[in-house]
This record gives sequence, C-alpha cells and structure tokens, in this order.
Amino acid sequence: MLNYNFGIVCCLILFSCNQVNIDNDKQEQKKQESVLQNLNQTNEILKPLITDINSEKKGIIGLFDVPEMLCLSIIDSTEQKYLSDKLGNNFAILENELKEIKSEIDGAPGVLYYNNNPNNFKFECVLLIKKMPNILPKKSKIIVLESSKMLIYNYFGPYQNLSTAYDTIRLYLSNNKLFQSGPMREFYISDPMIEKNTNNWLTRIMVPVSSTK
Repeated sequence: MLNYNFGIVCCLILFSCNQVNIDNDKQEQKKQESVLQNLNQTNEILKPLITDINSEKKGIIGLFDVPEMLCLSIIDSTEQKYLSDKLGNNFAILENELKEIKSEIDGAPGVLYYNNNPNNFKFECVLLIKKMPNILPKKSKIIVLESSKMLIYNYFGPYQNLSTAYDTIRLYLSNNKLFQSGPMREFYISDPMIEKNTNNWLTRIMVPVSSTK
C-alpha cells in the first residue's frame, strides 16, 4: 500500500485553477450495485498510466485513451478558504474506509474539481483501489470514473503554482480545437513526506477532451 501523508498533501492543495463544464448527477446507489456485479478485475493499464507513464517528462505528455478508474470517493463542497480542511477530513475518512473494507490503494490520491466558485467550491476526493471489495464503505462511495480521451500534463513544482499549468493547458486546447468534456482530475504522485524538494513534486493533471462541444 502507498503510504501518503494525506494531511500534508491536503494542506498544500489550495490554488489549483480549474474550469469545469459538467456536474455529477446522483445515481451512485444503483451504480454501486451494478459495479459490484460487473467489475471483477483491475484494468492493468490503470496503474502505469497514473503512476509510471512518462514520469520524468514535464508539461504536456499527449492525448491518451484512459480506461475506467475504480475508486473510493467523497463528493463535497465548501467555501474556498475552508478547502484545505475539507480535503484533509475527506482523505482521512477515505483512508479509514480503505482499511475497513479491506481494500488496497492502487495509485496516487486525486481530486476532481467541478467548478471554480470560491463561495461554493465543488470537488471530489478519490482513492484508486485495486479491485472491487466485498464490503461496501459506510461514509464514502465506490464509483467508477468513466473512460475518456484525456490530455495529460505533468506538472513539477509547488502546488500553489499549479495555475501556470492550467494556463498552458487552456492555450493548448484552444490551439488544437479541443474542448473540455468533463471534470479535470489531479493526481498527486509525489508524497511530500518523502520528497522534500517542492520543485520535484509531480502532479498529474488529466483533462477529458473532445473535438466538438
């Protein structure tokens, strides 16, 4: 299991500048039932894509067909000034749920951002898991993030400068006539407790895209 210090990660994820176009509808209850029935194996593409692929390359990596991602999830919202505390609390819950359902993490922790409204900032904390557990969590949900063609960007540096990556991404999408088709995903590959140099912190940004709106 990867031993991330979620509290430290969450205290630092404060300044991501995301623009998202779609909302999540609430059908998780039925989805969980169907997921338990239908998903019984881990997609082997998942782990290399999130943690290993082109890990040393900076900036835009390219467009990839990203498979479904099985994960524990908590959707939440808050004023932006309370975001750090909310993220910390949610990841603590997810970490406890992971142990209670006897599951195993399968990659870096991540956050999906659904808007950039400072008064009602909507987001989703996720922990990727290796396989469908036999026990359902009590405070989180088991969900499948849908497969999509995605633009992948490797950002190296302190979290407070992530907005520079999004400026580059927006310009790339515009120049290549691509449109964001879903919420951006950020995966925090580096553990700040292990990697002390903030310039080496890797955040993998994944943007669902299409060629038409």
